[in-house]
Amino acid sequence: MTLASWITLFRIVSLPLILFFLNQYQKSDEISQPDEKLRAGSLIFFLVAAFSDCIDGYLARNCGQKSKLGAILDPIADKLLLFVMLFSLATINASKIAKIPLWLPLLIASRDLFLLFGFLFLKALHKEMEVQPHWTGKLATFTSFSLVGFSLLGIAKLTNISVYLCALFLILSSIVYSIRAIKILLSQHHSVSPTAKKDNLL
Repeated sequence: MTLASWITLFRIVSLPLILFFLNQYQKSDEISQPDEKLRAGSLIFFLVAAFSDCIDGYLARNCGQKSKLGAILDPIADKLLLFVMLFSLATINASKIAKIPLWLPLLIASRDLFLLFGFLFLKALHKEMEVQPHWTGKLATFTSFSLVGFSLLGIAKLTNISVYLCALFLILSSIVYSIRAIKILLSQHHSVSPTAKKDNLL
């Protein structure tokens, strides 16, 4: 297993630790004795996990660290970290954490499932399909990471702004990917040879 894959695996393993800090912080807040070290701990470990996404991506692209395992683990790690953190911050009751509306993690889950089923459907019909991210999807991920950070810091205004920016980019990226999927279907329908051309979905 490559170093990049180990770093990706660390991102998954760090999630229970972040949740432990959050849970203990909520308990301390419930008795009106909030332990800010616990909130700081959850923020620090989240930032390390988020930064690790940049590191393993750099290693994979520039240091010959690409692997099939890493290609599978990396998106799983990102989506798992973001969804669990956003869902936790939407349901937590702590006075100094800026709460996130529950509809946002549900929107993210719905969008990811929609894209997954669409990808699997097209993959079954079009074996030469390539997966390429769009800038709207990248911005959705970036604003999601930023949103978690602002929420843990308790910055309500930036949290609220990030919520709607994240939702906007999620919707825009879904539209972009849907248009690409339709183009793939149309190109395959009109193509004489279905393997004559590669199409891009994401």
